[in-house]
Amino acid sequence: MADKKIPQKDFIKGLVAGIGSIVLVFALQGADVLTTNMAEAAKTKNMEAAGEFTPGTYTAEGQGINGPVSVSLTFNETNLTDAQIDASGETPDIGGAAAETLKEALVAAQSAQVEAVSGATITSDAVMEAAAKCFAEASGEEIEETAEEPAEEAEEAAEGEAAEEAAEGEAEAAEEAAEGEAEAEAADEEAAAAGGFIPGTYTGEAQGIESAVKVTLTVDETGITAAEIDTSGETQGIGSVVGEQVADAVVEAQGADFDGIAGATVTSDAVKAAVEAALAQAGSAQTAEAAETGEGEEAAGGLVPGTYTGEAQGIESTVKVTLTVDETGVTAAEIDTSGETQGIGSVVGEQVADAVVEAQGAGFDGIAGATVTSDAVKAAVEAALAQAAGGDAPAEEASSDDAQAASGGFVPGTYTGEAQGIESTVKVTLTIDETGITAAEIDTSGETQGIGSVVGEQVADAVVEAQGADFDGIAGATVTSDAVKTAVEAALAQAAA
Repeated sequence: MADKKIPQKDFIKGLVAGIGSIVLVFALQGADVLTTNMAEAAKTKNMEAAGEFTPGTYTAEGQGINGPVSVSLTFNETNLTDAQIDASGETPDIGGAAAETLKEALVAAQSAQVEAVSGATITSDAVMEAAAKCFAEASGEEIEETAEEPAEEAEEAAEGEAAEEAAEGEAEAAEEAAEGEAEAEAADEEAAAAGGFIPGTYTGEAQGIESAVKVTLTVDETGITAAEIDTSGETQGIGSVVGEQVADAVVEAQGADFDGIAGATVTSDAVKAAVEAALAQAGSAQTAEAAETGEGEEAAGGLVPGTYTGEAQGIESTVKVTLTVDETGVTAAEIDTSGETQGIGSVVGEQVADAVVEAQGAGFDGIAGATVTSDAVKAAVEAALAQAAGGDAPAEEASSDDAQAASGGFVPGTYTGEAQGIESTVKVTLTIDETGITAAEIDTSGETQGIGSVVGEQVADAVVEAQGADFDGIAGATVTSDAVKTAVEAALAQAAA
């Protein structure tokens, strides 16, 4: 039988049709498989979401980052009705906080598979792991423990991950610290080269009259930004309060060039020395100098035992000091200032007697507001010590330009003098006859209220008693007091014949 020749066109059509049939068969089979798989997945999901459960509460655990996380789920026949999660062993602000979010998510999803809480992945996975076990148990399924990662391995993995992150963090911190150190050193070198300060906190000490005075300065590249001064060991009520009074002045002066506190000279000088010592450490060009009290050294050796009396002119009387000394120093002091301004200079003697013994000489803090009397006591102490050391007491005579002028040579009348105070012009009006000052009116009302403003009424009588400007100023109002004295002298100059 002869072969029948098939046209090429018909052959191609047949081939295409055959291939199409084969593809269709496989496509139909694939669709059937896909449909079957989707149905199975849906069935599983539906069983979990709205399945058939044995009512009750089921508890299981999953491995968290710090330990087991416990999940308790309560079911009725068809739904999950409640969830409780114990993540107390987890980091409180991370895993612990995530537990509340996951508890609500489980009930809302009716499934063990919920979205993990950001930043608490390990805790979230532990909750879902435990929840899956509860769902399986409530559905009557067997739990395959072998499929789960052992707790120890999970813990080791978590620790390894945490250790790796910590190591990376430490490496970054070390690198940043090294860079910061290098920058700081460069800045210090630059500051030192420029003649400025090396930023930091520096402490200097100097000997006060009764204790070591400590000054702590905080400086930046430009200068002092803060000062803490401890004079608590100094004479109570005098040197002890210097620290808090001059701290701001140290910052304003940018160093030790500030006015000391009247009546607390030794402590003030100790503060200055300590400031200079601290600045020296900070790279300042200033030189630290130790505060010295030479009088104490003099009194501490080479004395002839006995009782010695020294005198010096106070503001209204002769101040007398009697010292008892042995080979080692001053053992007792009696000081008579009873003739000085009552209530001010008159009480200096009893207030500083012990201080003379403690200081072993005249290097003690004077009494604020009684500078002239205090200085007279110091001069009398030195005179007595000079005798004890085998020398002669210096001859001192009471003298006062104002007193001499007051004894004669004034043109009777009323005279006004002015001087600049701290906030205003201080005005003094003196009434004078041939013998001296008979009355004084002093206007300091423009000065600091409650301090300088009350100086005028406080010292008016003292001006008349002193017959001039040689009176004790008011503690805490030095500038205003000095302005009053200057104004008094200006008025007296007009009255001079």
